[in-house]
Amino acid sequence: MTPLTGKIILFDTEFTAWEGSWQRNWSGPGEHRELIQIGAVLVDADHGFAELAHFDVFVKPTINPHLSAYITDLTGITQDMVDTQGFSVADALAQFAAFCGDRPVYSYGNDADVLAENCTLNTLTLSVPAGGFHDVRTPLEAAGVKTSDYSSGTVHRAVGANMDGHVHNALFDVRSIAAALRALRAHGKL
Repeated sequence: MTPLTGKIILFDTEFTAWEGSWQRNWSGPGEHRELIQIGAVLVDADHGFAELAHFDVFVKPTINPHLSAYITDLTGITQDMVDTQGFSVADALAQFAAFCGDRPVYSYGNDADVLAENCTLNTLTLSVPAGGFHDVRTPLEAAGVKTSDYSSGTVHRAVGANMDGHVHNALFDVRSIAAALRALRAHGKL
């Protein structure tokens, strides 16, 4: 496990989904986990996981360009937001790679796999940061958080933190992760 020191990136994704697609593992006809949002924060782990910068982009899905009512209800991301503010997958991933630089990049689970799937779907090459992709659940588990009881957007509750915002908004979700890390570090558990 890469130690949580220095400046690191925490990121989360939101992607197309339909009623039951999670349970089917996106195996229904035409179902793919196409990106619709990438959110990230640059934090300084050596200074209490203070947020130094953030990244938040909407992405235009290509195979299923029309969002389902299910994903809009879940995330709050509307068709208009994606249509008017969204970037192509290639542009969004290039911007994300530039934001990450050579820092270690952490997500709550398999978000790096979602990036890779989108590269495959769009015939792109995934730019892997020099610091690599890592699963932030590993240090959270080592600090005593039962991560299977939480999502990225609810893990702040594991440490008693309160946050206003919308779970399943990628930027909110990474700030939830940061809040959990911040509290654990403050209590000497991380």
